[in-house]
Amino acid sequence: MYGEALAIHREAGDRRAEGIARMNLATVDYDAGRLETAERNYGEAIALCRATGDRATGAIALSNLALIHQSTGRTGQAERAFEEALSFHRAAGNRQVEGFMVGNLATVFQETGRLDKAEKTSEESLAIAREVGDRRAEGIALGNLAGICHLTGRLVQAEQTFLHALAIHREVGAPRSESIALANLAALFQETGRLREAEEFFQRALSLIRTVGDARMKWAMQCAHAGLLLQTGRIAEARKSWAEGAANLKKIGEVEEHRRQVETMREACAKAEVPPFDEGPA
Repeated sequence: MYGEALAIHREAGDRRAEGIARMNLATVDYDAGRLETAERNYGEAIALCRATGDRATGAIALSNLALIHQSTGRTGQAERAFEEALSFHRAAGNRQVEGFMVGNLATVFQETGRLDKAEKTSEESLAIAREVGDRRAEGIALGNLAGICHLTGRLVQAEQTFLHALAIHREVGAPRSESIALANLAALFQETGRLREAEEFFQRALSLIRTVGDARMKWAMQCAHAGLLLQTGRIAEARKSWAEGAANLKKIGEVEEHRRQVETMREACAKAEVPPFDEGPA
């Protein structure tokens, strides 16, 4: 339908509307895991927005393009694009969107190991969400903070914060965010030896993400679940699950997520004293 709208706007010579339709089409591609097509469409949308002076739509497209840069390991480009979009929204007084952009920057800081900066920025994103009454954004910011607590060893605080985020995701009806919170809690339970709870939460997360259609998260969660299968001695099942998840992450262009999953898998296999899954069975 976006494709049809795009054709109509182009025929009518409405370049501003064409830019908006192109951005929406790119978002569909992104959600479906077609990153190359999404990147091309976002680039064209940004060019159209700049040509027509539609800075607001251009800033949104730019921030979405930054997400692709982040997914494909181009964190420097992602950071610069997020900062440019943030600058526009701050100047325009778009406080709610500013909160989103601050939260996106926090994830870049986290991925690049700047955890103090990531935590401070996540707290800023959370404060903005509460200021404007955006419960959905509040849940996402809490999830980001919980992840930082997990990484820095504050496991009790991480669990409490993940549970708080999960409650908000359910309250506002955000199944994608809910599934991510469930998977993060599953990983936390796995780390603290609560394997039955970890299995339950992974299954709930996987079931929910399959209904959402987020290819990246589905395959990443499947890889993570394989780590639990390995830990509980289901080696053949773990190998099969990880191989499928990793292959599909690579197929859809999720370079950075694929790299993280390979590193995690190799560490888990070494701990379990089994050959790494990407090297085949012994």
